[in-house]
Amino acid sequence: MQKLTTILAVSTSADEAATVRARANLLAAPFRATVIFLLLEPDADRPLHERILDHVARTRADLVVKAPAGPHALRRFALTDSDWRLARACPVPLLLARTRNWENPVRFAAAVNVADDEHAGLARGILQAAGFLALRLHGNLDILYTETETQDEPLRMARAVRLSKLVREFHVGCERIQMFAGEPEARLPPLLAARNYDVLVLGGRSRRRGLTPLAPGVIRRVMEATDSDILLVNETEPAAEAAWVTARAANGSATASLSS
Repeated sequence: MQKLTTILAVSTSADEAATVRARANLLAAPFRATVIFLLLEPDADRPLHERILDHVARTRADLVVKAPAGPHALRRFALTDSDWRLARACPVPLLLARTRNWENPVRFAAAVNVADDEHAGLARGILQAAGFLALRLHGNLDILYTETETQDEPLRMARAVRLSKLVREFHVGCERIQMFAGEPEARLPPLLAARNYDVLVLGGRSRRRGLTPLAPGVIRRVMEATDSDILLVNETEPAAEAAWVTARAANGSATASLSS
């Protein structure tokens, strides 16, 4: 995510429209971005996610804002199959907006996995999007990593160094790295429930055989633990990643890559 000039705000009912529009306008203001609002009626011939992807391509949107579909009476957050398909196929970040107002400053959290090289590209995409938005919105960013290796201290240290290097690539000056020991499904839900971030940034899909930084079941439990908006990010394309690093190096700060 290098720029935010066009936001596609999508709702499927009048009840969702106000929340989606308000969130899109809040994001658009500091970027002076254009908001394109769509109210999509049910269509028996084409799935919703395919219609949204068509509009993303047509408008060249940099971000999609949508209310999560498929609420369940016993769950805080549940997605329909259409939303999961959209999240995995969307070429730009997807913000699933909920009704709770954001704090000032906005509180972001980004959950990443740096346990192996296969997830490095997706971790970069998450950090890039989270840092980009946090900087322009003058927000705070917590970077969350749960380390499952509890016995091998050299391996733990190597992964900590790997995470620090990734964060330095997209440094925006408002981030705080936090590492926890244990399984993410055990550590993240209570942490997120207690802190109640405004926006939780997660990985949607990697280019490598559909990998995600957290297992799908863990992602669902994490989503259900919080009232936060969810920003789902797919792996950064190599060209976009190189452009971010080059722009920041040229100007000596991350702000160079934020020009729109």
